[in-house]
Amino acid sequence: MGWYGSCDSTCETINLNESEFSIISSAYAFPKNGVGVASYIGGQYDYLNSFSELVCGNAYILVLEPGNGYVHIPGFTLSYYEKNFSSGMISKECGSSSLPDEEKTTPTPRSNDDANSSSKKILALHGGGDSSYGLRNQQGSIDLMNSLPDVEFVFVDSPSNSVWMQDPPGGKDDPTTDPNWANDSIEYLDNLVAQQGPFFGILGYSQGAAFIPVYLANTSNTFDIALMYNGYLPSTHQGLMSSVNASAPFDIPAVVFSGEYDYAFKDMAPDLYDKFSNAIYVRSSSAGHHLPYSSDSKYQEILNYINSVESHNNI
Repeated sequence: MGWYGSCDSTCETINLNESEFSIISSAYAFPKNGVGVASYIGGQYDYLNSFSELVCGNAYILVLEPGNGYVHIPGFTLSYYEKNFSSGMISKECGSSSLPDEEKTTPTPRSNDDANSSSKKILALHGGGDSSYGLRNQQGSIDLMNSLPDVEFVFVDSPSNSVWMQDPPGGKDDPTTDPNWANDSIEYLDNLVAQQGPFFGILGYSQGAAFIPVYLANTSNTFDIALMYNGYLPSTHQGLMSSVNASAPFDIPAVVFSGEYDYAFKDMAPDLYDKFSNAIYVRSSSAGHHLPYSSDSKYQEILNYINSVESHNNI
């Protein structure tokens, strides 16, 4: 579910019958007055569908074919709503246009409809191929949010293909050397921080954790703490690593976490830790490739560290 288009950008009408969107099995559109719903079924005759195009400024539910995969729709912002953890909701901003309401495009989506919230915020980056919804619903994320009731967690989706860094064109055996390889994600986070910041902390899981040193090396935005779970250094992106190496060691208070049963990534965590001069390295004897649960023997150590940084900054 999400919004197509925003008030600070333009978007083109998308024909769902194009082959690149064949993974969409069905779509549902909601009119601006909120009454009724229109439907589209992939592979169906057009005259049997209510619509076959995504039009800028509208809300849609897209249903993908079963299996593993994704569809890339530039300008589409995922949305969800749950108590205290809403994201991708529209704001009441961008109302200065002289156009009548029915002709205005969708206002810029925000992660929370209370822009004046006084609580501290942590910006949370999902793993590669994951989503803000997936990270937010990890048990370890839920436990952490419950342990930090005065902190607002802002879970965001990457701007393209559910990854913060695209894979090298030639595969992992042929690393990229382009220093601007992740500019879309860097610019996206810069704009988000400008709109919703300041943020007390930045949290990353898996590729989201790997992207944190890349982002810190390429932004003027600052955070009081960085939390990196099940992460690694993006060594297949030599251009990005050049900026990381030039800025390291980062002196931001940081946590680098790995799990003993995270076989693919646990041995990469120490290299990530070495890029930070004011960090703790926490390795769980029971965790896999996920954030630690509150029952994990290492969970309290991380929570104590977060609270100590927060308390220090309140002095």
